[in-house]
Amino acid sequence: MKKTIGVAALVLALGGMSAVPAVAGQSNVVPGSVYKGTYVSAGMEYKVRVKTFESGKAGNFSLKCAGIQRAKIQIAKGKFKIEFGADEVMVKGRARFKGRNTLKGEITKVITPGHTCGTGDFKAFVADVR
Repeated sequence: MKKTIGVAALVLALGGMSAVPAVAGQSNVVPGSVYKGTYVSAGMEYKVRVKTFESGKAGNFSLKCAGIQRAKIQIAKGKFKIEFGADEVMVKGRARFKGRNTLKGEITKVITPGHTCGTGDFKAFVADVR
C-alpha cells in the first residue's frame, strides 16, 4: 500500500512539473497599455516609456536621452529587442515583461549623436491601460 501511494505521489509531482514550461513561456504583456519607468545610466535617472498595441505583439519604445522616441518594437514571448539605427545599430538592448505589470530591461550600446545617457538598466510599470 505504501509503495502504491509513493508511486502515485511521484507521478503527480512529475505531471505538475511538465505543466510549468507551458505557463512559463506565456507572455506577461498587458495589451494596449503604457509602461512608464526609470532608466539608470552612470548614476543618473531618465524616463523610459513603452506603449503596447492592442495585439500585444508590437509597440513603441521611447528613451529620449538616447535619441529614441516612439520607435517600433516587436514583442514575442514576453520579450523584445532594442536595435535602432539606419546604417549601423546605434542603440542596442533587450527587455522582458515580468508579472502582469512590470517591465525590466537593459541597454548595452548607445552611440547616437547627441545622446545624454550611456548603457544602463531600466524598470517600468503599467501606468495606463486603454
